[in-house]
Amino acid sequence: MTTPLRPPARSRAEYLGEHFASRDPLHLARWSAALAEGRARKQCSATTKTGVQCRQIALRFATTCRHHTRGQARDAIDALRLGWLRKQALRYPALRAYAERSIERIFTRRLLRAWRLNPELPGATMSLGPVDEARVERWLIEHGVNPKDQQRTAQCVDKLRWAAFLWLGGKLDDHAAQTRIRVALRGDERWRERQAAAKAA
Repeated sequence: MTTPLRPPARSRAEYLGEHFASRDPLHLARWSAALAEGRARKQCSATTKTGVQCRQIALRFATTCRHHTRGQARDAIDALRLGWLRKQALRYPALRAYAERSIERIFTRRLLRAWRLNPELPGATMSLGPVDEARVERWLIEHGVNPKDQQRTAQCVDKLRWAAFLWLGGKLDDHAAQTRIRVALRGDERWRERQAAAKAA
């Protein structure tokens, strides 16, 4: 019985296309130009305070990084990224956790900007489990603050919770935590005073 002859081996260039592994100078030049252009798009186009170009990675759908994309420009980019991130979470299970965290940060930024106009809008920038929430509430009560006081704005309560959370996590000392509490309560008082003045006018 004769052994069938194997077809001659084909090169990688034959399998992947005529331009694969090409050493033609014109092809290499086009490839290098395309690579440089792709890298340029990924880098932030903003200029830093030292006068040099920012080397941070640009946001998707933007030409600047997260540090140089602010205000209405960031809102527009976030609106585009929100739809894209939702598709990523549904299409790629491995990226779901990353996409969900990014979506959460988008809504957090929206809430923080909304609080600048009205700190009474409901919401929170931190989500805790029942055990951690109880620890935060107990710590605030021990320091003379009732986090469930209905007279306080949502923004104030959020700042109070962050002060307690960071102290319990060892990120703040007593002085820094107390300073955050005073700043949050004073900001709440000023908002109430402005509201009262506006009603009286």
